[in-house]
Amino acid sequence: MQEIEDNFKSNGGKFGEFRIGDLFRKIKTNKLPYKAQDLKGKCDENYNLPALTAGVENQGLAYFVPRENATILKNVISVSANGANTGVMFYQSKEFTVLQDSYAIEFTGKQLNKNEYLYMIVFLQKVIRYKYDWSNKAGWERIKNVKFALPTQNGEIAFDYMEAYIKELEADRVKELEAYLIATGLKDYTLTAAEQTALETFEKSIKINNWGKPYLPAVDCSQQKSVQFQEFKIGELFEKLSARFIGTGDKFKSASKIQTDEYCVPLVYAKSGNNGIMYWAKQGDFETHENVLSVIYNGAIAAGLVYAQPKETGILAESYFIKLKQCEVSFKVNLFLKTALEKTLYPKYSREYLATWTGKVEHDKIQLPTQNNAIDFDFMHTFIRAIEKIVIKEVVEWADKKIQATKQIINRA
Repeated sequence: MQEIEDNFKSNGGKFGEFRIGDLFRKIKTNKLPYKAQDLKGKCDENYNLPALTAGVENQGLAYFVPRENATILKNVISVSANGANTGVMFYQSKEFTVLQDSYAIEFTGKQLNKNEYLYMIVFLQKVIRYKYDWSNKAGWERIKNVKFALPTQNGEIAFDYMEAYIKELEADRVKELEAYLIATGLKDYTLTAAEQTALETFEKSIKINNWGKPYLPAVDCSQQKSVQFQEFKIGELFEKLSARFIGTGDKFKSASKIQTDEYCVPLVYAKSGNNGIMYWAKQGDFETHENVLSVIYNGAIAAGLVYAQPKETGILAESYFIKLKQCEVSFKVNLFLKTALEKTLYPKYSREYLATWTGKVEHDKIQLPTQNNAIDFDFMHTFIRAIEKIVIKEVVEWADKKIQATKQIINRA
């Protein structure tokens, strides 16, 4: 990396300032006759085009719409233009369209490749991210006049330098990933007999209950018994926890959007993605809990979302913590519970019908696996561990391919 930078500087390279609107244009898209809250994130034969909103989860692509009459985009930058995430940008490498509260921009000078866009988006986010909010949204008319830095040589944008920089950065990260996988033992992704059985029995239950296709490998579950699910009232299993502001002054002024050594306690707000964490606080300013579940009760696209919080976390606003009343469970079990809760809450609640605890969520019901009429927490833990191994396997196999390709490039250099 240092060698690339040194060569850039020795050949007259330097950073110049550019107006966003001089390099990019906003792409005009057809207005679609759908609202996010009506789509429920389903993907099927007709609704299969990812649709962009102001969220951050899955790069803002949390919904699907029909392709008919949609403006299909690819190889562009998406911009969130509303809500808590206004100003967030993503490079979109695959086909999508714009649904609401967002837009797409593209470079006008030439057709950029993935690495060039990835490089540029870092510098764009430096001048856009956290500079806008609910009352000052990151619309195109505002951000197009903002200036940002890019590398130049002989007065021209140094695209070759961008390409080389990202490739070298990727190679470094891949080598770090290889070392990490070895050091942590994550390369061991072989399913145990119990984990394989958990996958097979859950697959059987999915088919019996017609819950839709799960993210599972192909398994022969014809000889397996299905998991028995029972319905439980949320308020009988869970309790709401106190999560007060215990500092002095205005709690919003006591929080920071940037994590620092001083502001190190994560705070949940009405946010989609990043576990709902949007702000950071000083130690002792907020009541905190760890290994609990947080429920977002407000927000256009966040109401009803549930997150499993593994670390010490507080609440800023628009959300609350819950935990099981009778027992302590592992974080993996909480991941299972998060999904079960969200399956009930997210389709039901909205900004117009808040997912508050008293009189609402506490009376809702969820389905959980049972054995001998008791909630089967062991199954939940085993099932989540099996899913983790499936994901780890995909990561390891991808990493192995990238590592080998990187080594070949290094050996040829």
